[in-house]
Amino acid sequence: MKHILLLLAFIPALAFGQEEDFSLDKEYSIATDGTLELSCSDAEVNITGSDRTTAHVIISRKVATIGVVKGDRKFTVDVSEKDGDLIIREKQTGNVSMSFGSYSEDYTIDIEVPQDVSLRLEGDDGNLTVQRIDGAVAINNDDGDVRLQECQGSTFALTVDDGDIVMDQGQGTLSVNIDDGDITVKQGTFSTINVSADDGDVSLVTSLTDEGEYRVAVNDGEIDLQITEGGGAFDIRHDDTELDSSGPFTMVKSSDDRTQLTLPNGDAKVDLSIDDGHVELRAL
Repeated sequence: MKHILLLLAFIPALAFGQEEDFSLDKEYSIATDGTLELSCSDAEVNITGSDRTTAHVIISRKVATIGVVKGDRKFTVDVSEKDGDLIIREKQTGNVSMSFGSYSEDYTIDIEVPQDVSLRLEGDDGNLTVQRIDGAVAINNDDGDVRLQECQGSTFALTVDDGDIVMDQGQGTLSVNIDDGDITVKQGTFSTINVSADDGDVSLVTSLTDEGEYRVAVNDGEIDLQITEGGGAFDIRHDDTELDSSGPFTMVKSSDDRTQLTLPNGDAKVDLSIDDGHVELRAL
């Protein structure tokens, strides 16, 4: 025991300890049609719209380390109110490394805002859940899932790397860029869709509007497109792909790398592109 204590006395930068926790529970001003901007790293984020007129922000971060910790890291969150918007930015300075032991983090952000606000969210490895937000939604997330529930805005711009996207409804314009994840959208009434996916499946349920434009490009995955109303021209470019369709589609032209179909009762333009995968078209 004396030898261990003597060793630690000569290495003051090493310590057995726990990184400081952080907590915030406060109300802030935000216009009912303002924008909430949030930038964070590994938090589990839940944002909910309601009939309130202010923003209620609750942040809880608890970090525990067991072992030998070297270095110092400071964590804080800056919150500012500007021109009716609310801006929340996480800040971390310094660096911590562990010689041995374990590290755990419990980090959550829960925000309740007026239902008509818009969102601009930047995340990293945490999951994002958005409920009952009727403004524009823009999300850029890395390795976490994105879930949108009961959101009735008209603009959705979503970028995700290694995570899934699930929407229980949607309308207006949908723009998605996703890498190694799946996207599922139900009960859509979109006028414009632009989806780009690499190694993932795309499942969309939507109506088609006259003169609407719908584009889905997938590399190695599947496209499942269900049309609930409307029609138009379908141009499908494919390579090693299986194509199935059900409903009143009419074949216009077919070759090894391109298939063209029409669906009555509309003049929307639907462009699908897929490399190695499967396409399923369904119309009610």
